[in-house]
Amino acid sequence: MNIFILSKDILTHLLCIFVIAFLSNASAYETGNELYQDCISNDVSAKGICLGYIEGVRLGYDLGRVHGYMKYHSPGDVYSTPHCAPESGTKGQMMDVIIKYLKNNPKIRHKRATDLVHNAFKQAFPCH
Repeated sequence: MNIFILSKDILTHLLCIFVIAFLSNASAYETGNELYQDCISNDVSAKGICLGYIEGVRLGYDLGRVHGYMKYHSPGDVYSTPHCAPESGTKGQMMDVIIKYLKNNPKIRHKRATDLVHNAFKQAFPCH
């Protein structure tokens, strides 16, 4: 029963993210530069899209880890090292982590946004 509720909650979050992305015509960020600009924007909708994207990447990673999809990544791949973001962490806290990482690493913001989000989480929340 709890698995069904968890799955329903995750699916609801993912559906909301896809709807927001579709309606905003920003289905995905190609680079960290694009993500960073929306995350630091004063535009509430841009910030919302940033937040939804970050949450989607985090939930997608967690879902993949739970179902064993992460074992298919080769050693040295950005996703081969897990992150352990706290379940009690807020969405705002997760966005703060990403903004700080992107602000402090301008030389790599041209890289894929999903990889940069994962790297930021690995740095902020290493598994011990």
